[in-house]
Amino acid sequence: MVDLEILIGEKIKSSRDVSGGCIASNSVLTGQSGRKYFVKQYPGDQGESKAKAEVTGLTELMRQKIIRIPVIIGTAKNVVALEFVEKGRASAGFYESFGRSLAQLHRCSSKAGFGFTENNFIGDSLQINLPRSRNWREFYVLNRLMPQYKLMEKNGFTDSALNRLFEKMLSNLYKIIDNSAVFPSLLHGDLWAGNYFASTTGEAVIFDPAVYYGDRETDLAMTRLLGGFDEKFYLSYKNEFTLEYGSDERVRLYQLYHLMNHLNLFGSSYYREVIEIIKKYN
Repeated sequence: MVDLEILIGEKIKSSRDVSGGCIASNSVLTGQSGRKYFVKQYPGDQGESKAKAEVTGLTELMRQKIIRIPVIIGTAKNVVALEFVEKGRASAGFYESFGRSLAQLHRCSSKAGFGFTENNFIGDSLQINLPRSRNWREFYVLNRLMPQYKLMEKNGFTDSALNRLFEKMLSNLYKIIDNSAVFPSLLHGDLWAGNYFASTTGEAVIFDPAVYYGDRETDLAMTRLLGGFDEKFYLSYKNEFTLEYGSDERVRLYQLYHLMNHLNLFGSSYYREVIEIIKKYN
């Protein structure tokens, strides 16, 4: 068991649980100094792997010094301690600034190609980032869609008819994804409304990443999947970093990965939407 006082470097004055975490148990600790800490404890056999993956992802984002990331206070076994960032309100200009910052983050690239230094997690699912690839279309099929489809098979969501539709969709991707127009952008990887907020100083704070290097359009597609981003965010992004031709046509294709993951994690309520997208690209 991890000694939290050793982890944060001071005696704990008070502690309160924080709801909302479906992967980790979250709490806010207040030290004797008055400083607050956000502590995440990952349960289960993969707890240590998840904690390590989070630290690695946050570190990769933080070293760019573009968007605010909670500072890592310490980590031990299955526990990660972060600075506690007070949530504020999105004031005038917040979404414009956030959009510009995300575009600047997406300009950060990797000579090693698509993927990441290690596999990590998307929610509770393993996210396959290795081997690295120079071919984005191939990477998206082999490292994103295929692992989720295999889980769908394991979970009883597929049949022979769907297998044919899925294979047809994959054969059509060369018409939709132009490898020559894609370079490896640093991605948050799971950028939905629950993984950002405005701080009390008005800046965007992002957290709970599933970091890898991939097509920047995948981050934007995720922001549109569940809502929560003002249209000014997208206009500002595009002004900073113009999107490639056909980006609107690829939104649903890139949302498919997350919806397949939701289907595998949360059940059949996502089935119809997954099927609709697969049929769309047939």
